[in-house]
Amino acid sequence: MSIYSSVNLPGVIKLQQNPCKIWKIHKTKSGKVPVEPKTPETVKEVWDLVINGIPIINKRIIGFCNSVPGFSSLCSEDQQPMVKHAYYSIWMLTTSEFFINGESYLRFPNGRFYTKFWMKNFLTEKRVAHIFAFAEKFNRLKLTDTEVGILSAIQLMTYDCDELILENAQSVQILNVHYLDILVQLICESHPNTMCETLLEILSLFPHLCYINKMQRDMAAEFLLNKPPRPDKKAAEDSVKS
Repeated sequence: MSIYSSVNLPGVIKLQQNPCKIWKIHKTKSGKVPVEPKTPETVKEVWDLVINGIPIINKRIIGFCNSVPGFSSLCSEDQQPMVKHAYYSIWMLTTSEFFINGESYLRFPNGRFYTKFWMKNFLTEKRVAHIFAFAEKFNRLKLTDTEVGILSAIQLMTYDCDELILENAQSVQILNVHYLDILVQLICESHPNTMCETLLEILSLFPHLCYINKMQRDMAAEFLLNKPPRPDKKAAEDSVKS
């Protein structure tokens, strides 16, 4: 398979996350992330770090998408909508390994940590619960970086979503099928004794991943860049929706 021989999808992920991974390995031996007090000053400081970190995340995810073999050859009118649609799915897949034992080990560039405490403060407890529930199930699969990269490519090559109108869906479908084939081959090699079970577990996570993707997109649309969101207001809105 020609695409398989040229795949190097984890490269961008490894490059951007390696410092976090080193800290994660060290810190999980000793226990917990630092606990910070919640004051108006710390809320603003962490919120500013979240907002200022968005360009870094954009660069990582867009760089990954551009590195996926076959993506650059697709219709230029389709590329931006595809990236936007898959953005939060790729984020979830590539950051799940930093949600460990009910805690977030995501790290800001200045060394501060985006802990579960701060996530719940900005995103609401219900939304954070969905993120951690997915990460727990996904991490149990123990996929390699390459397998996570292929899964991210599959999410990028979505072609049959009602929310995504493509000029050339057939070309995207062909790539989607290629990457599904690659995933099956990789799982056969890395999980020879549990291949079928692992593939079924991966597929069973797709609806939850789709839900988180939509949840994150809706949440991003709500955020105001000039002040932190009000968790009390969001929690009330979530309870009404549920």
